[in-house]
Amino acid sequence: DEYIELVEKTCNKYAFCRRYAWRNTVPDGSSYGIKPEYYDTKEEYVEAYNSCKRIWQKRYENCETYGLLPTDFETEEEFTKALLIKKEEAISKKNENSESTAAKNNNANLNILEDTTIYTYCGVVFPFSQRVYNYRVGELEINIGDTVIAAVNYNGEREVEGKVVFVGQYNKIALPYPLERTKFIIRKI
Repeated sequence: DEYIELVEKTCNKYAFCRRYAWRNTVPDGSSYGIKPEYYDTKEEYVEAYNSCKRIWQKRYENCETYGLLPTDFETEEEFTKALLIKKEEAISKKNENSESTAAKNNNANLNILEDTTIYTYCGVVFPFSQRVYNYRVGELEINIGDTVIAAVNYNGEREVEGKVVFVGQYNKIALPYPLERTKFIIRKI
């Protein structure tokens, strides 16, 4: 029995007889560098075959796969074809989005250029800071050096006295601070 087992295990002529008949039914792994003769059981060979067959998937573990899973594909060729299609779709979608964003920006810029309203802004310095804060004047007549009351926090709850250091008139495209975020001077002292 030992001799027969040794001969069946080592001799190519008897490599596929009786106990190793499973070697005739398993997939060919020669393209991965593995042969059924190197394994004692079918389970060992199938495990080695599957790990060699799926080794290409590890290359894509840390890559952008656009939502595709390498484990869903049998071969790397199938995966790369699907990946290229997804990549092209993502690029075209990105281009469409950037074109629509550019169109929106152009429309916004045209609206800014068409707005001919003149806005009066003034710069106010407060005792707690040397920074100049921009405020809209509104209907008040304010000059450089005037003392004014203005809201200083985000929701305008706190009113503080400050000194006006500049006054200027601007159209919408040249405003020193965004129009929608600029607060008004509350009153002149």
